[in-house]
Amino acid sequence: MDLSYARPVSADEVTHVKRAAQAGDAAGFRELVAPYQAELRAHCYRMTASMTDADDALQECLLRAWRGIEGFEGRASLRTWLYKIATHSCLDFVKERRARTVPSQVEAASTPLAPLAAPRFEPIWLEPCPETLWQVEAPGPDAQYTARESVGIAFLVALQELPPLQRAVLLARDVLGFSAADVAELLDVTVAAVNSALQRARATAEQRRAGVNQRGPDPTTDADVQRTLAAYVRAWESGDGAALVRVLHENAVMRMPPIPTWYQGRDDIGRFFELMVRTLGERRVLLTVANGAPAVALYVAAEDGVLRGHSLHVLEVESGELIAVDAFLDATQLERFGLPDALP
Repeated sequence: MDLSYARPVSADEVTHVKRAAQAGDAAGFRELVAPYQAELRAHCYRMTASMTDADDALQECLLRAWRGIEGFEGRASLRTWLYKIATHSCLDFVKERRARTVPSQVEAASTPLAPLAAPRFEPIWLEPCPETLWQVEAPGPDAQYTARESVGIAFLVALQELPPLQRAVLLARDVLGFSAADVAELLDVTVAAVNSALQRARATAEQRRAGVNQRGPDPTTDADVQRTLAAYVRAWESGDGAALVRVLHENAVMRMPPIPTWYQGRDDIGRFFELMVRTLGERRVLLTVANGAPAVALYVAAEDGVLRGHSLHVLEVESGELIAVDAFLDATQLERFGLPDALP
């Protein structure tokens, strides 16, 4: 299949690339790679489940590309060549670090009467991503996931549990839409090895994601999702725990990284919510989208009365019910979403 990103590069393009390298033209190099940086960053994010790690891996990729650009021969497109470097940069990166995850993968569910566990700040928790990260992409025709589906929290959690090679194969085949032959070239393995890794990766990912609706409606247009989102906003701004309970699925989960404590079930989440709002002052929320899902930024009045960023809540909605809330208690995340750190 003739994929645009698998096409051979013209002789003029190869010459342009080599000329920039030979001249030590950093500005020329930046101009060459600029059209691909956004999608490479998204690829690094899926590999690492962290915007922080993705930016580090992307910088390593660009450094390797600059150092090795004289070896670019044009047998595949510049885009494919860069994806190969980015994938290997990520593989080296994740081998040295623990896979990112969410609290429900490492701790048992708690109860509202138990004290909150101390935050864990080491790089262990998955980080949310803004829609600007994945909207830049157009998956190939062989892709099994849309760009939005491929950044869903449940998908990322399942992805991080795969061995790094299987993770890379699944992303290259089912998210980016590369052929098996292209992936073999990207990873320096045989086509048979790619097919074997893909089979195992698909089986494991589907098992981990069993019962999770990752291919749900677009949160920006679906009426049921919007009604649930509106109820969640009203609950927080009014402190109405009963309103929240009405839209929760009976087995819903609420997670709050970097705090390992998490809750499962409509009743426990409702009780925790009522306890929490009693300790918080005036509250207001702003709407956004994170990881392809509806999200809200929560602002809470500080001692000086100013409403300051408190947390980012990513919502998983299915059939009009809230099945998961990931409340990232790190106000520094808001900047990535173009949101203010305080409200007037």
